[in-house]
Amino acid sequence: MINKFGFGVLLLAVVGILAGMGSATQVTLADSTQAVTFTGTTTGADVTFTTLSGPGLFNSDLGQYTMTLTSGPIPLSASNVVGLYDVISGGWTLSLSFTDITSPGMFSGTWDLATLSGGTTRVPQFIGSLLVTSGTNQFQGWVGTTLLGDFSVNLGHNQTVNQIFQVVGAQTSGKVSSGELAPAPEPEALGLLGFGVLTLAGLLKRYSLL
Repeated sequence: MINKFGFGVLLLAVVGILAGMGSATQVTLADSTQAVTFTGTTTGADVTFTTLSGPGLFNSDLGQYTMTLTSGPIPLSASNVVGLYDVISGGWTLSLSFTDITSPGMFSGTWDLATLSGGTTRVPQFIGSLLVTSGTNQFQGWVGTTLLGDFSVNLGHNQTVNQIFQVVGAQTSGKVSSGELAPAPEPEALGLLGFGVLTLAGLLKRYSLL
């Protein structure tokens, strides 16, 4: 039988594990100065822009990001889910660089975008990962690693991507409104999380039977 004090200690330990994972290093992207344009095609939609730049954060440090699309556009094709589109790879390169202004340092890398979700809303979201190819100071350890990331586009009162999809020449546009990048969780951390959740579930079940 576990007493209330012991249960409380174990509960706090598991919560501590979860809180520690939730506070992992993160880069946050804010409103871009430039817009993203979606154009309907016979096969889906093309995404075009040249440069997107705006303010950002590295944890609590102020920063600045720039995304550059070369050899575009980025084609989108339909998936089996309404409002979810596959990003067709090849023929385009989307790079990102981020500079920490508060504590000087920077990193850059290339995006591997997988999907665009929220096509029926006015805030569609690109989801993918970023391979870090260079970094200085606090970002040196990121070189060669993959960051999981996403960024959203606010279409305002413009049409949704779903409305212009496969309508040749139809367009809608908006600016990046938010985004985030964070290192992928280590396998050990995921294992620890799983153990913690299972332990907590077991304790809750046992304690409820006391």
